[in-house]
Amino acid sequence: MTLSNTKKIIIALVLLVLAFFAYTFFFKKSSSPDSALLVSTIGPEAGVGREFIVLLAELNSLKLDDSFFDDPVFKSLSDFGKVIDPEPAGRNNPFQPLSAVSSGSATYRDR
Repeated sequence: MTLSNTKKIIIALVLLVLAFFAYTFFFKKSSSPDSALLVSTIGPEAGVGREFIVLLAELNSLKLDDSFFDDPVFKSLSDFGKVIDPEPAGRNNPFQPLSAVSSGSATYRDR
């Protein structure tokens, strides 16, 4: 055997091993289903349902104090917002190419 024949054999063996692993990873089906994909719920108290019920019970037990709305300090607050004047709308389709753009007295064509 020459060196080039040895290299060809090693490359062929490596390709066969890679092809085997690719086939088993992508195409071969597992005989037993993954346990992570199985979900078993006995009733509304299992898993996420139980967490949801506990969270809902905690939210129902909250009492909010709304007496600060009657506080004179709250009532003395003023709005410093600015009124935005309506302005004319632009083109119907802003992505449509301009047929002509006018700038002052000259008109330029888009290319």
